[in-house]
Amino acid sequence: MTEDFDKMKKGLIDESYSIHDAECRKQPKEVTISEALRMHSGYVRVKGGMISGSRKLEKMPTNIFFTCGNCKTVNEVWTYPRPRFAYETSKTEYSKLRKCINCSEKIGHEYDHDVRNAVKIELQDVETFSDLERLSAVLFDDCTNNVGVGEQVIVTGQIHKIRMSNSIVAFLFVDKIEYENREELEELTEIDIKEIQDLVKKSNEKKMDVIDMLVLMFAPSIIDYQFVKKGLLMCAVNSGIDSVNQRLRINALLIGETGLDKSPMLRAATKLVAKSRYCSALNSSIRSLIGIVDKEDDNLMLRLGPVASSSGAICAIDEIGRMQFEDQGHLLSALQEGKIPFAKHGFSTTLDGSATFIMSANPNTNDGKWRHEGKIERNEIPLLGPFLDRNDLIFIFRTNRNKADIIKYAFDKADMDEFLYAEEERDFDRLRKYVSYCKRFHPVLSHESKNMLIQFYASVAAKTGSPRIFDTLKNISFAIARLKQKDAIEVEDADEAIEFYNVILQQLEEIVIITKDPRQLAVDEIISILSSTKYRYDFVELVKIACKNNEFVARYIGNDFHVESNKKLRSLRKRFLDGVDNRIVVVSLSPLVLEWRTNKTDQNDPTDHNDQQEGKKSNIASDTTDDISSDMHFSKISPVSQVSHGSRVSASYGSSIKDYETYVASSKTKIDAEMGDNSEKHDAYRFEGRWYCRKCNDHGDRFYMTEETSCKGDKK
Repeated sequence: MTEDFDKMKKGLIDESYSIHDAECRKQPKEVTISEALRMHSGYVRVKGGMISGSRKLEKMPTNIFFTCGNCKTVNEVWTYPRPRFAYETSKTEYSKLRKCINCSEKIGHEYDHDVRNAVKIELQDVETFSDLERLSAVLFDDCTNNVGVGEQVIVTGQIHKIRMSNSIVAFLFVDKIEYENREELEELTEIDIKEIQDLVKKSNEKKMDVIDMLVLMFAPSIIDYQFVKKGLLMCAVNSGIDSVNQRLRINALLIGETGLDKSPMLRAATKLVAKSRYCSALNSSIRSLIGIVDKEDDNLMLRLGPVASSSGAICAIDEIGRMQFEDQGHLLSALQEGKIPFAKHGFSTTLDGSATFIMSANPNTNDGKWRHEGKIERNEIPLLGPFLDRNDLIFIFRTNRNKADIIKYAFDKADMDEFLYAEEERDFDRLRKYVSYCKRFHPVLSHESKNMLIQFYASVAAKTGSPRIFDTLKNISFAIARLKQKDAIEVEDADEAIEFYNVILQQLEEIVIITKDPRQLAVDEIISILSSTKYRYDFVELVKIACKNNEFVARYIGNDFHVESNKKLRSLRKRFLDGVDNRIVVVSLSPLVLEWRTNKTDQNDPTDHNDQQEGKKSNIASDTTDDISSDMHFSKISPVSQVSHGSRVSASYGSSIKDYETYVASSKTKIDAEMGDNSEKHDAYRFEGRWYCRKCNDHGDRFYMTEETSCKGDKK
């Protein structure tokens, strides 16, 4: 009998929701937050930012029933047309005497409810962020799992009118929720992508860098400041939720004198990325910027401020210099780690604060102007030291007193019209889509670009800044490659990042550092070695010396000195074969042997006694490898290597050219001493498995001095 009544109870519940279920099977109506607030009922689909959430999980009754104390029969009392809040249930529903449908007994009954798990949230329009229009919503059952306050969501559900205290408000009962950031919904259409590709094609046709074209499109109503606009584009394209391994976000500070369009620049930056927020520290507390806890109907609600609401986007804070140092300290973890520890009135959680922060401030002076024209004092910047250090880009604004520039500015300002502002809004839409599309690219550092960044960082960090500078350099390079839609950060991208950061250093009156492509650095190091000695050198041995002398060259080349297996070595070798310096003569091709000649007449001299005898450069290679194992591909021409069991090993000498020559001279003196007075009668001597001309130190792998040949020493 009890099972029958359980089925009856379930049937009654299902029947009471039959109208709702039928309506749910319809296509939901797409509405905005503002439109949903003005509806009395209906099945809708709404997009918004989840700005607040309840601290606890509630149980909302769907019906009321009792179990007979006499026969244990379950009796259905009432099925609610919708789940009810606890305050909506009346005690009279429990106190009224009711007969059991089975035994007619009226007393001893146990009343209970069927309930659904529920969490209350609030949604706000991500476009307008109007504080007056917040849609209250209730998540049910599976939708209550992993609720992400601060995330952008799309919810589907039924609009109901709910009495709250002294008012009646619209509530959205949600049966489906989609998190945009989690699922990475793609909003770009094929038409959008084609327009983006056409923009890149147009820049190529004009032989113009695509980033320069984007800068021209960015807020033309703000005159000049191309350098700052380029930096803000980098901030926008790197915005997003931090990865586990690193922070890609680039934080920026605009600091300078009043009236120089810093605030309009911040507002313009928020238009580059959806969900971005603009706020001011002038009339806001740090609590309102991060989040506050409100009590509502005996329930605590966490309401997020603009910092937490703009996670994954841009948070522009104007007048940050007016914020107290203690309050600035609350933002340190958000600036660096993208997390905000939050503990208020029983709420203990970590908010997602991975916004890209772009802030503005005025100098810490009475008149809001810099004290000195040529330098900036640290106490003029009204920011906490660690807070300033977490700003990757610092743009200094100064009033331009040049009369020609002032006249040009006035004419440009006077020529602005409504058409310019309308076109600017259309360009913002294009830029926002372009930035969104570029986020698909995840370029990686090439070996050359990494070497360049390390060189630059080592030079800068030795004089100023913190280790965070290296992350800044990597992130700038990443942003530049992204804006160019590349999959790799190449040398020109690293060079552009270094040049960009150098301007930042110049503005802060720091020393400008110039770095080189590691390939060019290796070439310069080898030329320096070769030009400081009279000997010919095997190319690979030159590279080894260069690696010992220069840590950056060593890091770039690596530990593999075999041309066949090291493509960096092959690329470097090709540069010398192509002729990097007309004073370097290629003596042999296999192995590559180089010699430095400053006298032009020397370039016409025979390069080797074997070359004179055979008449072809190809014979040099065959003669110099007669007694060398076939797996070795290099040979030292200066007399400092030894042949042992068919393989070559380095002799015990230092890393400098002077050490080489000292070693050779001492070895030759030793041989002369052994030969005694007869040493001068010999035109050649044997040293470590090779024959060397006594007068010019030319070499051969067998005794080759003949009456027909004459060495350079004779010619002199």
